[in-house]
Amino acid sequence: MKLLDVKRVTGSVQPKSGCWYAVLYYTDLETGKRKYKWKKIAKINEKNRNGGMSAKKAEEKLQEMIAELNALQKAEIEKLSKFEGMTETELHKYHKRNMDFYECVVDNIFKRKNTLSPSTYNSYLTIANAQIKQFFHGKYRLCDIETIVINNFYSYCSEKGLKNSTIKRYRSLMNFVLDEARKEKVLPENPVADSNSLSSTLPHINPFNRDEAAKLMKGIGKMDDDMNIVIALGLLYGLRRSEIVGLKWSSIDFENKTISLTTSILEVPKTHEEETIKKCKGFVKLYRTNGSTSLIERDLLKSEDSIAVFPLFDLAEELLLKQKERIEANKLIFGNCYDKRFYDFVCVGTDGTLLRPNYITDHFGVVLKRIGLRYIKFHALRHTTGTLLMKQSGMNLKLIQQYLRHSESGITAKYYLHPDVEDIEQTGNIFVGTGIFDNVVNSNNTELERRKQIAEKVGVM
Repeated sequence: MKLLDVKRVTGSVQPKSGCWYAVLYYTDLETGKRKYKWKKIAKINEKNRNGGMSAKKAEEKLQEMIAELNALQKAEIEKLSKFEGMTETELHKYHKRNMDFYECVVDNIFKRKNTLSPSTYNSYLTIANAQIKQFFHGKYRLCDIETIVINNFYSYCSEKGLKNSTIKRYRSLMNFVLDEARKEKVLPENPVADSNSLSSTLPHINPFNRDEAAKLMKGIGKMDDDMNIVIALGLLYGLRRSEIVGLKWSSIDFENKTISLTTSILEVPKTHEEETIKKCKGFVKLYRTNGSTSLIERDLLKSEDSIAVFPLFDLAEELLLKQKERIEANKLIFGNCYDKRFYDFVCVGTDGTLLRPNYITDHFGVVLKRIGLRYIKFHALRHTTGTLLMKQSGMNLKLIQQYLRHSESGITAKYYLHPDVEDIEQTGNIFVGTGIFDNVVNSNNTELERRKQIAEKVGVM
């Protein structure tokens, strides 16, 4: 279709159901076909009263509408005339250059979603919808992004109180978009490349020492809290939150003395449920909660190279059997109110609901304060496990990394050292024998006995 041959908008006034309507005839600029649409003008009233119009006034209104549409059509034709004779590649470059930068970032995340883990995907969207949206949306097109703009964004984030380590995450996300534009020759260069450097130090993690770890185990052994089993298993095996919450009774073989990590639990905002499920590798089931987040069960752990089977140490067996007794007592106390969805899960609350990963993060600080210990993040327990294994047992670093299921950056350590199951079991047994966990098993069981007595009154043990 030649844009210069496009017919002008025309129309007529038609009465319908007591109202005047404008019937407008126009050309669809995409297909070149002639189309029409009806648009209400006003009620029919020859004396122009009560919001109505006479035929003469309706005709005047029609001419105003036609003039307005012809002006819009002319502007659109002038805009589209720039594209006549362009190849598809040239059109792509033109549209991308003039695309809102924030929308470019979001589009880039969507294109990469199949290569990202659900947690990383949600994290990127959160980043894009925070400071990037606030600073760029509606103000900068892709072609407007220069090094000075990137530096101004860094300053904006600093004024907001963001640390350089956080700003680096924004830069990394923008770098993906701008480097893609450079490779596609949409932009001549990547403005991030010459932007200001962002020096930052590694996060300081100060894990517990032996005495603090022993005090933690003694402390949870004296109190009744849903977190007891979580903390004990977290320190003993160096497990991540998602792995602890995903631990099932059916994955524990008491006869052959093994614990298998077969599932993990991902906590996501309810607004991201659908998109997370679509791209979640190993998706098993969705669990709705009363809060703003949902729990997603999946049979894929953080690292596919992780050792998924642990020896069931005697200490761990005692802790787990004690947890079983606690759960059975709670079932009788709560009766029909007990959450039956999570019968197979080990780490559940008093009413049977699955403990959320975010709850573990938040409540761990409460437990530490109650025991009288300094605050560390729950993930720092994992660092504590590794540090104590090294200091207390003097085991080979590679064995400890296998015990914690970490990937090794060195090619030799990652691909050429192969410790067997006996080595790993020896590492764990040495850790158990340090005495750190003594009080958690040999502690006063008064609270458990009290809970059993309550259960006996409610039902039959």
